[in-house]
Amino acid sequence: MAGMKGVADIVGGVNMDVPESSNATRGVNIGARQNKKLKTMKERIVVQYNVLGVPAGDEATELASYLEVLASSSVSILFSDWRKVLAETNEHLWESIQDCFIVHPKSKK
Repeated sequence: MAGMKGVADIVGGVNMDVPESSNATRGVNIGARQNKKLKTMKERIVVQYNVLGVPAGDEATELASYLEVLASSSVSILFSDWRKVLAETNEHLWESIQDCFIVHPKSKK
């Protein structure tokens, strides 16, 4: 099919007939745009916590979306455990979070 690129190019020859513009690739682009918007904001988002110390509310959703894109774009999938990620990478991620959000210091863990 002209203009349609299947997943076969990505998944080693198995043609799943999924067009290039499908949801399989759109999510990351949307998240990346959202993160870009957050980084250009003048004020940081204050994250509220529930009684258990877990982020809650709309701010928690924004934070979770940001963390998903940040982690997937900054940390290799070859790391099976966060404790194996380099300390300088963790520090860079923490600084990126603090650039956009006001979170409790204990959130760093």
